[in-house]
Formats: sequence, C-alpha cells, structure tokens
Amino acid sequence: MKKNLNKKYYDKNREELLEKKRKYYQENKEKIANKKREFYSLNKEKIIEHNKQYYEINKEKTRSYQKQYRKENRERLRDYDKNKYHQDPRPKMLTSAKSRAKKLGIPFNLLLDDIIIPKFCPILGIEIKIGTEKYYPCSPSLDRVLPELGYVKEYVCVISFRANTLKNDGTLEEHQKICEYIKRNINDKEKETN
Repeated sequence: MKKNLNKKYYDKNREELLEKKRKYYQENKEKIANKKREFYSLNKEKIIEHNKQYYEINKEKTRSYQKQYRKENRERLRDYDKNKYHQDPRPKMLTSAKSRAKKLGIPFNLLLDDIIIPKFCPILGIEIKIGTEKYYPCSPSLDRVLPELGYVKEYVCVISFRANTLKNDGTLEEHQKICEYIKRNINDKEKETN
C-alpha cells in the first residue's frame, strides 16, 4: 500500500522533485563528489569485483548497449575525444601504446607520468603541438628507442609524429644509406647547376 502511495506521489510531483534534486546537487556538488571518492577508496576492491561480475553476467547486453550508444552518439563522442586529446594527449598515447604492445607481444610498463612531452622534437627540432588532422606532423608521438624492448619507461621518449614516421622501421644502416643517397643527390644537383 505504502509503495503505491509513494509511486502516486512521485508521479504527481515528478518535475518538482527532480528540480529539488538538481538544486541540491548543484549546491552540494563538491560535498557529494568527496563522499563518492571516499566511498570508492574504502570499497575499491569490492566495487571492481562487483563490476567484473556484473559484466560477466551481462556481457552481451552490455556490449549491445555500448554498440548502440556509440552508433547513436558517434559525432558527440568523436568531439568529446578530440577535445579531451587536445587538452592532454598523454592518456590517448598511453592507451594506444598499451594496445600496440599487446598486439605485438612486447613488454609494456608505462604510466601516464612517464610520458613527458617536450616543447620541441629532440630529433627534428620542430615545435611539438597538437594538430587538427589525424596525422599531424608536429603532433607528439611515442618512440621506442629500442623497438625490441617494447614500451618500457627507460626506452621510450616523445618525438614528433614526422620524426617517428621517418624513423619507423629503418635500421641504422638503412638510415645511413638514405643520408648518403641524399648527400650524393644534393652534390650532383649542385654540380649540374654550377
């Protein structure tokens, strides 16, 4: 009986109750956030375990919902990701590197604070900045100094996307041959013009 009365009252005063709830939240935003953080820190393991169990039980339902949500909100999500990347590209760089490491079967032990973006590319000397295009030459890019060692803190640095593209899979000997070729061509062209 009491449930029915509460439901009737809620249905009748829905907008007013929602407005009170919004107002309370706005007035106590920081307090609520602190309580949530405190609760999470005290119950972190339980929450993680609960979420894992829920996901396992509802895997298909969750995936279906996520797929539908992404489909319906493609533009909004892309804009959100773009803005987030422009504010701080490091989280995206970290998750992409982790994914590549898993795919390639190479070591990975980076943390967000291990990714330090310099003002200028240490190889080309160009200013590192985030561009509007997907593959902007001046964008920051994670470089594996010794590729076979993977994404390990001691062997990773940030360089420009252009430098990383040039460096990509070439060996030292191949890069030296490219340098020699360019020098020869420049010398030949200079001789022709003189």
